[in-house]
Amino acid sequence: MIEAQIIIISLAVFGLVFLVFMLKKKDILVELFIAALISAVWVLINRLYIYDDINYIILGLSIFPWICWTAGLVLAKEFYEWMNFKGKFFVMLIVYWIGVIVLEYVGYNYFGIQLASEYVGLFGYNLMHMPYWGQIYYLSIAPVYVLIMNFLEVE
Repeated sequence: MIEAQIIIISLAVFGLVFLVFMLKKKDILVELFIAALISAVWVLINRLYIYDDINYIILGLSIFPWICWTAGLVLAKEFYEWMNFKGKFFVMLIVYWIGVIVLEYVGYNYFGIQLASEYVGLFGYNLMHMPYWGQIYYLSIAPVYVLIMNFLEVE
């Protein structure tokens, strides 16, 4: 699991660095800051992110999920903005749901990234082992983040 976490963190950080420096998008730092803030609050408040094998925690913040959530939110917003047609929010929502479910399933079952908890997985499958409110958060935060960014007119 240690190797999987390191690989995923590296890819997430690389993706964010790419967005910030290569795209030179005007509001990308604002998006990144707000996503990091939302992710930090989520990870700090719920205290769900204690893993079976190893935990990287700084000042009470579990680094692995914080980086992954931050990257995921920014990438969801960028995917939404990349599309240029009516109904793009619905498409982003479906792609996000499929993506988060697949990533959770693969991470849990193939990379061994597992929380030290006894919660039942989403719909009884080996993914999102957390209380129902955590599962709702997983499935709703990216669309909510996109709506917040649109409301704030962050492009």
